[in-house]
Amino acid sequence: MNLTFPLEKLRDHLEKNAGETGVKIFQTSTARLKIGENPSADQLKKLTKEIDKNLILFFGSIKAKEIIDSLVEEDRQTQARFESELEQALDLMFMKKGIPAESDIEEITTYIFSKGYYGDKNNSIEILKQISKKKVLLALNDNIIKGDIRRFLERYQSYTQEDLEKFVEYLRSKKLKVDSDTVSDILEKERLSQKFEDKIRAETWQEKISREYISLFNSPKSGDYKYLMLDEELTCQLLKKISK
Repeated sequence: MNLTFPLEKLRDHLEKNAGETGVKIFQTSTARLKIGENPSADQLKKLTKEIDKNLILFFGSIKAKEIIDSLVEEDRQTQARFESELEQALDLMFMKKGIPAESDIEEITTYIFSKGYYGDKNNSIEILKQISKKKVLLALNDNIIKGDIRRFLERYQSYTQEDLEKFVEYLRSKKLKVDSDTVSDILEKERLSQKFEDKIRAETWQEKISREYISLFNSPKSGDYKYLMLDEELTCQLLKKISK
């Protein structure tokens, strides 16, 4: 039972569901465990166990379970909304500006927390950095695959199933994340696009993000993107693109 509620939320919930007795249980539990204003995750875990034990003592196991279960569910829903808003704000940043700098990620987190959410701000920043990194990795991966597909079609305008299977194995040998059905689908779309559409085509999202990422290495602002620039997995993927 790991809760992320700040203490005042926990107290309010107990008052709402257990009245003055709930408040007293909160007060005696925090005093007994010497819980301060900003308890650690481990302290919160111990506190909720202590509160649960005292709720059972005063209200019985069924009522205590109802109170704790409703607290856990409220916390789960709040955290789900929080994480959803964080990701939506990050997606919007990618769409409007492109790859977010560390300062952008900190601003996103500050903005979401200003809406009344709670938790570990530094942990939220790290979560956004990981999501951002995955988006850049996905863009690089897809861009490399599409580049290889175009070269494959230049060489095999009419390809067999065996050609396709060998091509998929070739992509996998480069440690690219692919599956046969997806590659086959992209191949056919690219073949039809080359045959019926204009030679000049709009830049894809994957191409845009890949281009932005590569340009960071020669940018005076690269210091604000250290979370990406110093990442070994991204660097490895970049080398695959450069050495195509």
